[in-house]
Amino acid sequence: MRRTPWTASRTIGHAYGVANTLDRVGHLHTTLGQHDQARTAWHEALELYREQDRDEDSERVQQLAGLALAMEPIRPSDEAETAENA
Repeated sequence: MRRTPWTASRTIGHAYGVANTLDRVGHLHTTLGQHDQARTAWHEALELYREQDRDEDSERVQQLAGLALAMEPIRPSDEAETAENA
């Protein structure tokens, strides 16, 4: 397992703050147009929110992750596949 500040903080019991930070990191990535990274951060936050029974936060972050997926531009290879399947 790759050791990051997030995994270190989770290990020593700071999962509440880590979830909030990952949520904010997701917003920063979206602002920079880095939607894959935003989704990754939000999925990690979602996992922690669920473990902490933070239902409202879980719902909100799950919606954000879905929006980040919808915002991904279609890559040229995706366009070709879409045209072939039409």
